[in-house]
Amino acid sequence: MPDTRTFIFGSCVTRDTFEYLRPHNFSLVRYVARQSLITAANPPSTHPVPLERLSSRFQRRITQGALEGNLYSQLDESVIDLVLWDLADERTGVFQMPDGSYITRSVELDAAGLTTYIERAGGQHIPFGSDEHVVLWCSALRAFVRELAERGLHTKTQIVAPPWARRDTRGNRTSDSYGISASRANELTALYLNAAADLGFPIITVQEPLSDAAHQWGPAPFHYASNVYEELAAKILAARPNASERKRTTGRRLTRILDQEIVWELRNARSDLPIVIAVENLSQEELRANKPWLRDGLDHLGCQLLFVNDPTLTTAGSLRLGWGIGSRMASGIDTLLETVASITQTPAARRIYLGAGPSGFVAAQMALRDEAAAVILSNPDLGWVYRDDARKILIDRVGAPNHHTADYLDLRKAPRPARPPRTTVYLNEHHPLHKNHLQMLDDLRDAEVSPFGDRIGPPIRYRDRERPYGHAPDDVVAASIAVELDHLLFRSRG
Repeated sequence: MPDTRTFIFGSCVTRDTFEYLRPHNFSLVRYVARQSLITAANPPSTHPVPLERLSSRFQRRITQGALEGNLYSQLDESVIDLVLWDLADERTGVFQMPDGSYITRSVELDAAGLTTYIERAGGQHIPFGSDEHVVLWCSALRAFVRELAERGLHTKTQIVAPPWARRDTRGNRTSDSYGISASRANELTALYLNAAADLGFPIITVQEPLSDAAHQWGPAPFHYASNVYEELAAKILAARPNASERKRTTGRRLTRILDQEIVWELRNARSDLPIVIAVENLSQEELRANKPWLRDGLDHLGCQLLFVNDPTLTTAGSLRLGWGIGSRMASGIDTLLETVASITQTPAARRIYLGAGPSGFVAAQMALRDEAAAVILSNPDLGWVYRDDARKILIDRVGAPNHHTADYLDLRKAPRPARPPRTTVYLNEHHPLHKNHLQMLDDLRDAEVSPFGDRIGPPIRYRDRERPYGHAPDDVVAASIAVELDHLLFRSRG
């Protein structure tokens, strides 16, 4: 059996556990220690620390790496099958430097008296568990997800998270670390672990561990008895990702509502995660050919991802664009909302809608009526209400009932929900209807009358001559989704 090439980002908690994995063909390719996720996301360009005062080569190497925030460069230098990560080194907090970068406070820096150099350079300490630290860490967590996903490592990452031991093997109470007791550390760490679990990271833990009073590194609430490492290793083996787990997809499904067919697919189905609902506009021919969804590249975001296709396109085979009109018997947007509600148990306040072109119109309508958290639109064809010929042809071909009037198709006349969704709009300046889009968005940004109130910002413009009708680039859309997921994480914490 080939080795499982393992990258460790964390502390002795995971490094000591790893020794119990070696007999199972695990090899260690890199070990990044003493580095906060915050520092990795915002490393300093220079640091005022004389490393020659550190006594050992290992201390100098890991401290140099922590000061540089070299986590991502280290990930790039190895072929990796598994990333094991623990949060024990977050307990020391970070220093915020005057230039807005961060340095991880570490045991080595404190022991060598080097912390004073950082403080003299203007470093302000942000302690673990403080509101500021949690917010910074959650933002860095989103960046970590994106960096892992770009390397194909998000679904290969596990968090090793045994609670700090309250007692040791002799029955004595464990000592505090940096003024934090085991009970308090476990309470604070739960804030961070919950945020990580929300983004799909498996948590490897044990119940009521004991600290080893004779541990090789000395007594501490995170220096455990051997049976703790054995149990952690067994759970890592059981949770090791395989190809079927990485795919995390149910495949396409078909739901019939009256005379409409809704093709959909749910990925990474977990009701505890936020959900991104991507409205698609594939034609009957494209669906039969199993054409990929336009936004297949968003799987890495660590949330649920639901694709729903505009049912108008399956109702009227002659149509290329649907706008959620539906059929003679039912509104397309109503059937889509009914489908979403039946598929997911995620509350509307944790739903984010996504759409481009005509599907942007549909996504905006659905987000308003669903009272969703947010909606992200690319070149949304909202200005088509100015085109009487297009509206008439569409309604005639679908044979829509009387309630499909111009008022229904004019997003400006949609009712405003109690809490409108946060709304982000991307516009390609090479789109043929760019001026129409701008005109509609100007109307929709009138907070007095707009269904979005004051929760729609100015459009974000970009230029893509090759794809005038397409959606914004995946990395741009993913970044916006990440921002919205941050909002949901912070809101749920509050």
